[in-house]
Amino acid sequence: TQIVGQWKLIYRHSNPWSSYIADESAKNIVYDFKSNGILIVTGNQSAPHTDGQHNYFFGEDILGGLSSDPKILLVKIDGDKWTYNLSAGQMMLSQGYLDGESLTFARK
Repeated sequence: TQIVGQWKLIYRHSNPWSSYIADESAKNIVYDFKSNGILIVTGNQSAPHTDGQHNYFFGEDILGGLSSDPKILLVKIDGDKWTYNLSAGQMMLSQGYLDGESLTFARK
């Protein structure tokens, strides 16, 4: 239930080695995580998640490729794994472990 609900994208960090963080707060990009495993994205025409319906999983899973790797709390959106962190009312989804981007949200 931590993830269920509407989350507005406020920051987008393209990769872990760059200090540039895009302020997306003026846009109305909303991720609506439904309790049935459906994610509805609105207001976003660019990657990684365009407008429309996506499947998601929220829970503990193996981040790496080895079955002996520890399970961590993560979000899988259309099969892509994102690490999950909730702090001070903000949620961060990150693919920094792949040198990918991070998305920061505020609950709407």
